[in-house]
Amino acid sequence: MTNSSGVLMYRAVLAAAAIAVGFFFLPAAEASAGDRSRFNVNCVDECFSANCSTLELEEAFLAKQPFAEQLLRWDCEDECRYQCMWRTVDAFVHSGLQVPQFHGKWPFVRIAGVQEPASAFFSICNLVPHLLMQVNNSFT
Repeated sequence: MTNSSGVLMYRAVLAAAAIAVGFFFLPAAEASAGDRSRFNVNCVDECFSANCSTLELEEAFLAKQPFAEQLLRWDCEDECRYQCMWRTVDAFVHSGLQVPQFHGKWPFVRIAGVQEPASAFFSICNLVPHLLMQVNNSFT
């Protein structure tokens, strides 16, 4: 075996080990504490059954949904998850537990259909120089 084939073999074993370790930790990254809590799972299931499970219920939901949320494509299931997130937060706090994360993020209040307005604002601010650069490059 030459030295270069030994290095390739070492890299292959190292890559396989890294992939194996990644798969070992994958289940732990599945959901946050708030998502996994029995309270939240039951709440989302009950809300979905009561508000989103039939076409008539979906239509009733859409009829009373604010325009900004329709524009940003919040659907009935998203609304259930959002409402249940806050019920779960209240239940955790009432039980003396810390506020849990949901989907890997801390809960944020939704403003005009945007759940993380500061993040959305700074993402748009980040987009502006990229667009300006594209415009400048298209004219050169």
